[in-house]
Amino acid sequence: MVLPRLSKRVAGFSILIALYLLSLFGGFIAPYNHRSQAKDTPYLPPTRIHFFDENNSMHIRPFIYKPRMIDRLNFGYEEDRTQMYPLKFFVRGDGYDLFGLIPASLHLAGVSENSSTNPKLHFLGTDGLGRDVLARLLYAGQLSLIIGPFGLLLAYFIGVSLGAISGFFGGITHSILMRAAEIVM
Repeated sequence: MVLPRLSKRVAGFSILIALYLLSLFGGFIAPYNHRSQAKDTPYLPPTRIHFFDENNSMHIRPFIYKPRMIDRLNFGYEEDRTQMYPLKFFVRGDGYDLFGLIPASLHLAGVSENSSTNPKLHFLGTDGLGRDVLARLLYAGQLSLIIGPFGLLLAYFIGVSLGAISGFFGGITHSILMRAAEIVM
């Protein structure tokens, strides 16, 4: 019975570590900066990655097609299949701060060096202002995963301080602090 409980803990801890690593390296993983806007592609659906072209020929290097807006009212898009754009690893692109400190511009994947004629790779699509959803999600994760431990430490220090005050003074101070703690709980 101990093994399943231990494996659940290991699985939970592994997921937490994976989320921290994804958020920590979010600028590198996402193809674009979370602030970059592409106002010509609002509400773009996720970019489809292809291995087979129009003639059903397989390509070893994955590629994408440039999206073309066909319905401005409902934000409808289709792929312009006249030209293929191969995906590359370790591409220079929008700048970001690695670990929030080190300026960098290398991204895990992308089409090629930033060019206005090349399509952009959006794994999760874009929002209403054309900002990359994956980049924004990973950046939000950085903030959330940093705030959680700091909130926990703050609550710990407040609890220890109030407990020490309550234990030291006792009497009416103890009663007031304990009733306040019961109200908070």
